[in-house]
Amino acid sequence: LPALREWFWPLYGAATVVLTLLLPRILRRIDNRTALAGTCVSMIAGIALILVWPSILGLALATVLIGSVLMPIVMVVMREARLLAPSDHTRLIAALTTAFGIGQIVGPLTAAWLAARQHSFDLPLLLAALILVAASGLALVRTRGVAVPVGETQR
Repeated sequence: LPALREWFWPLYGAATVVLTLLLPRILRRIDNRTALAGTCVSMIAGIALILVWPSILGLALATVLIGSVLMPIVMVVMREARLLAPSDHTRLIAALTTAFGIGQIVGPLTAAWLAARQHSFDLPLLLAALILVAASGLALVRTRGVAVPVGETQR
């Protein structure tokens, strides 16, 4: 879809900025884990759009759905890490950052390997969606005493 190529990153970035600015309002109404599950659902919807509607409009909407949650995921995970390890959250944040970095390396390599064998990017996208379904479910698992009530400030 060459027609969207020049607009992909600006659209992705604009979506990220908008949701990042709205995030404080959103987090006054829902807790971190619900927000994380919501970001996963947004990415799943974006991936599904790419698979079922491979058009300029489908790609544009998918770009917004996926791009909008880029920074909110990081922000919400850091907030949740502070709740899970209040006395030493920096170690948990370091471990999560390391895991994220490994995923940023392994994910594209795996996707490229699968796409080369299938001569299509459908399987890597489907795998990403399935991983996000699992992540969304894990985000909603409640650990007793960890969740902060809606509307309270989290440090």
